[in-house]
Amino acid sequence: MGFIKKEKISKISAKNMILDMIKYSDYNTLRYKNLSDEMLIQIHTRCTGEEFDIIAERTRIFENPINNYENLSDRGKMITNSGGNVIISRNGVQKSLPTGPTEFIDIPYNGLFIDSYNNFKRAISENNISDFITAVTKGISAIENCLREASEKYNISNPQNPLIDNKQNKISFDDKIDIWIPIISGQKLNKNNKIWSSFLQLRSLRDNKDQHFKGEYAFSYEEICKYMNIYKYGIAGMLFELEKIFDNRISSLIIRAKYFPEIEYK
Repeated sequence: MGFIKKEKISKISAKNMILDMIKYSDYNTLRYKNLSDEMLIQIHTRCTGEEFDIIAERTRIFENPINNYENLSDRGKMITNSGGNVIISRNGVQKSLPTGPTEFIDIPYNGLFIDSYNNFKRAISENNISDFITAVTKGISAIENCLREASEKYNISNPQNPLIDNKQNKISFDDKIDIWIPIISGQKLNKNNKIWSSFLQLRSLRDNKDQHFKGEYAFSYEEICKYMNIYKYGIAGMLFELEKIFDNRISSLIIRAKYFPEIEYK
């Protein structure tokens, strides 16, 4: 017995994944994000000459890439410079980096998510619960780092009223969600949905992993499978919603992970 990922996702999920890629992915600009789905489908058909239903049916096979809309590099900012030091900026956060020829620079939180997602897939393919716990831990770290990056960007624009989290002024994660996000974006994170409830379940799993995986109260593989099936909501979905709120382009890998197929244990 072992964990098995279904080959296909539903057609509605395939359509929504394509539309999210068009609107938000780091392969494109955000120029389409406010257009209706119907308008996006018309633009797609006009530009590609391919009916939207055809690409949606092809995208149901989860491993098939979405041509024209999906960034397959899973990287951050590409820079080209003749030498010396360069200041690059991602969403207004400046960082000094050594350069040579063209380089790829990983976005810090995105690197954590890539590691998390790789652990997640390995947990499924190798039937390894420890890899899944690592995936959850790194995924939550990615979410925390996404919030930190957003606060750094805000502080650059608001040096008189910075958002500070340090040893002298500790701010809880929940306060960052409830207080910092509205300050940074003017919006609130919706907590009345599957994304937030899934995040809370995965956070509890991380915080109590020793209790859940040792002794007579250890989880069964069937129970872990249920947690695996909410990774796409509680980790990938959470990052997606945060980046939307912060008006950032979103990693194609995060968008894809948000539509991960159902997992069975059999």
